[in-house]
Amino acid sequence: MLYDAGKLGSPTGAARPISAVLWSRGITRIDALMISHADSDHFNAIPELLQKYTVSKIFVSPFMLEELDQPAVKVLKTAIDKWDVKVDTLSASDKLHVGDVSMEILHPPPLGVIGSDNANSLVLLIEYQGRKVLLPGDLESPGLEDVLAELPIDTDLLMAPHHGSTRSNPRGFGNWCRPEHVVLSGSHDVEEIPAIDSVKQAYGQIGSQVYHTAETGCIRFNITAAGVKVETFRQP
Repeated sequence: MLYDAGKLGSPTGAARPISAVLWSRGITRIDALMISHADSDHFNAIPELLQKYTVSKIFVSPFMLEELDQPAVKVLKTAIDKWDVKVDTLSASDKLHVGDVSMEILHPPPLGVIGSDNANSLVLLIEYQGRKVLLPGDLESPGLEDVLAELPIDTDLLMAPHHGSTRSNPRGFGNWCRPEHVVLSGSHDVEEIPAIDSVKQAYGQIGSQVYHTAETGCIRFNITAAGVKVETFRQP
């Protein structure tokens, strides 16, 4: 299963590294692709991936493919139709099970929340070997408050909402899910360093180990019953 596949800029620039990782692991088929929301940096690699891989199913929020005023969504919809890929919608409380892996959608509700695509990001909780992984897309207000109103969830691994944006309430979100490991997915931007440092500090103060992809490169988490092993492409 692949959760989001894209980046700012060239779709090929996103598809190539994803393909390199999949091929290096001998993966030639994608059983499921989940798109968190309608921002192109989270899905613009998918049309090219559909040319290279057999994709059994794509999961989206109830409103993702309705954003046809966005050119990137139009391109995605055209590619899905061309390759005849089945699409299913997911919303809060929906559950998926594959072997001993269980997954639950925490957000958005079936009718969504008032706000941006980010506020309606698909928030995915994965449970495996007694460990929990939380993938919240670009979740921000008012969807953020919708999630934080639910019972807290103690997680092992968190992909920080909205690439670690300060708008994603890192202190509040971190206290809600208490992650052992946090990934900030972003690039080197001198102007953003103070903000990123404050986000790192917020998660660090609750005891999380924080990784920033601009510093570590690719990050791999190997989850077993014994624990979570972390490998980074380079030392920060």
